[in-house]
Amino acid sequence: VQMGDAGTYTCSSIADGKEVSVSFALFVYKAISFQGTKDVQTATEGDDKAVIRCEASGSKTPDFSWQLNDRAIRDNKGNKKYSVKDNVLTIYNVQTTDAGNYTCKAFMGTKHLVSVQKKEIQFLVQYRPRFKDTTPDVTYARVGSMAKITCDAEGEPTPSIQWLRGKEHIYMRDEFNIIGNVGSSTLNIDVRDHTYYDVYTCHAQNGLGVREKHITLKEGGPPTTPRVSVIDAKKDTIVLHIEHNDDEYLNQLGIDSFRVQYKTDEGTWETAPAQEYAVNRDRSPHYHLRNLNTNTSYVIRVAANNAAGPSDFSQELYHRTQTMDYQRAPVAASSQLFSSTVVLLFPLLLLRQRT
Repeated sequence: VQMGDAGTYTCSSIADGKEVSVSFALFVYKAISFQGTKDVQTATEGDDKAVIRCEASGSKTPDFSWQLNDRAIRDNKGNKKYSVKDNVLTIYNVQTTDAGNYTCKAFMGTKHLVSVQKKEIQFLVQYRPRFKDTTPDVTYARVGSMAKITCDAEGEPTPSIQWLRGKEHIYMRDEFNIIGNVGSSTLNIDVRDHTYYDVYTCHAQNGLGVREKHITLKEGGPPTTPRVSVIDAKKDTIVLHIEHNDDEYLNQLGIDSFRVQYKTDEGTWETAPAQEYAVNRDRSPHYHLRNLNTNTSYVIRVAANNAAGPSDFSQELYHRTQTMDYQRAPVAASSQLFSSTVVLLFPLLLLRQRT
């Protein structure tokens, strides 16, 4: 059906020698089209305002409404963030949180039909690179080991990443291996001697600017595996004795905490809960694993943590909580009760012998 097909159509025939005809009008309306509307539209963080345009046409000019993530955007005097005028949505004081999927809804009504069409527009807010919290200030490795320095950066567009040592760019060679160069990158360093302890720079860049993050590689490493045993158990608590080498407490990194992970026989370590314990600085090695189920068998393992990361987990321990908490009667009280019983029974025996 084309627009030119509109008009009056007549159907006629001969019945009983007479011509009979019926006429009807065909109305053809041009459907709503979003031709010319860009699927992706952009602005820059910090702009005073940004404009999103929705180009739509039909047999008559449509009316428009806007949504962000399925929520209506209303134009009113109290709304200082948005203004809506026909097919144009204006966003003021552009922030990265303004990015999202905007919906332009076009409405066309005539006396014969009502048509509503939607158009999804992705709105991107471009901004300079910034580093994520996963990028450390300091990382550790021992001579003879492989140091792993990770740099995670975000931005719009996603920034490219390069590595520097001082002012010199680092390229792939025997002692350096680089994995990834867009958004996230890992620099692996074969620490062959103490000269590799240095400051390394993550250089992130996109079309809006450059950011650099300095990461210091220091000597050190995760603790060795702790030694663990169970010294007591109650209905909802297991008391652990956790020991570590004395030199671990005295070296540069020391030990910050212990991570105690536990599960039932049916559970898996991937989903097992854990409790974190700060190291007792008075060297007390007892740690209470609380809020357990009564009369339940648990598998327990422990890792030690410091600034360089966690140690390997200890060997798995198996232990069951009690059905209830038992309390022993004081020894002195029990002895006193026994002595009183003897004193009372002895005179009775004497009386029976005399009779």
